[in-house]
Amino acid sequence: MTANQEPEFSPESELAATEVVITEEELDDVSGASLPIPRLLNP
Repeated sequence: MTANQEPEFSPESELAATEVVITEEELDDVSGASLPIPRLLNP
């Protein structure tokens, strides 16, 4: 029951959070390029 109440402790949540951060940083670095966008969508 504790694991269900603490989804942040799950490794999946950490992976998703990291992916989001990388995507945002990459997009900002590219400044609107269409190379990393599809690459991130289809790793």
